[in-house]
Amino acid sequence: MGKHIKTWQPVIRERKLPSGAVAYQVDLGVLQGKRVMRQFPTLPEAEIFARNKSEEAEKGQLAPVQLTKGETLLALQAFQQLDQAKIQRERLGEFVAYALAHLTQVKPVTVKLAYDGFLARCTETNLRPNTIRNYKRVLIHLAGEKAKGDAMTTDLTPDMVKPFIFTGISAHSTNTNLRAYNAFFNWCVGENLLRVNPAANLKPVIVDKGNIHTMSNDEVKRFMDYCKANHPDLIPYFAIAFFSGLRPSSELPNLTWENIDFDHRLIKLDHSKIRLKHRRYVEINDTLLAWLAPYKGKLKGKIRYSRKDFMKICKNTDIKWKQDATRHTFASNHYAHYQDIAKICNQLGHSSPDMFFAH
Repeated sequence: MGKHIKTWQPVIRERKLPSGAVAYQVDLGVLQGKRVMRQFPTLPEAEIFARNKSEEAEKGQLAPVQLTKGETLLALQAFQQLDQAKIQRERLGEFVAYALAHLTQVKPVTVKLAYDGFLARCTETNLRPNTIRNYKRVLIHLAGEKAKGDAMTTDLTPDMVKPFIFTGISAHSTNTNLRAYNAFFNWCVGENLLRVNPAANLKPVIVDKGNIHTMSNDEVKRFMDYCKANHPDLIPYFAIAFFSGLRPSSELPNLTWENIDFDHRLIKLDHSKIRLKHRRYVEINDTLLAWLAPYKGKLKGKIRYSRKDFMKICKNTDIKWKQDATRHTFASNHYAHYQDIAKICNQLGHSSPDMFFAH
């Protein structure tokens, strides 16, 4: 006699609503750890939904959780052990995750080899060049031959990595180091080169950001007027810097005239060339269009920039330049004019308003 296999079927229940109307509830049971129920106004609709789900289950597209008696007993024993230890039952998942992390077979390699693999992965996933350079600069102190490069990844402990993070230079540098090491160690954990991230419990230093530097409209006008009179070849670069919100360190230096779409009034940033995570489009507003229009169709290739000429302009216009000043100036003016947080975040390439308000 063949073994009887219990089949899974949704349950349909008739429910009387407070309004007096009747509804039909389809109970799918527990799916992927969650109880799933849907309600329909008519029985035929409920039956169609239930039948479709049954067919999905038969094809293996739906995975209802059903425990055998033995599995149920083991689950009850686990809860009893938590109760005896006076630990909340809701924390069972934490213990399972911890056990998986420590029971998973780890394949230790030297820190230097892990460092090389991590940087290769960063390049493959098109991280920004500045981010990769920063990772190299920070992590080489640990992965270098004179440091812990020959050590195995499984030998790394919080006490061992802490001096490489908290260098005592500045709070900003410490937090930069911590972000880099967390990225590296989390990658190692994901690749089974480490059991746990040794920097996971290290806290960042609280930094007083102070005032974000922006330029006044008078300074912007003075700068652009001087460009127009003495360095007209630099006008496109600085017009885009002041009136588009592009990132000065990673997006602007790699910009070409082929990225400028005059017909659709867009700057198209290609992630494969500028090393962004995703392609993004930046609007060309009326002010920027007016500055760029005289150059339309006349130039090709990289949009020109000269650091030597830039320093000369700053000196002759008596402007003290600070990092990301053009981007911050654009963001401040744009938000003051439109009061549209979604629009400015899209223009700047922020995934959420949190980054905007953090600045």
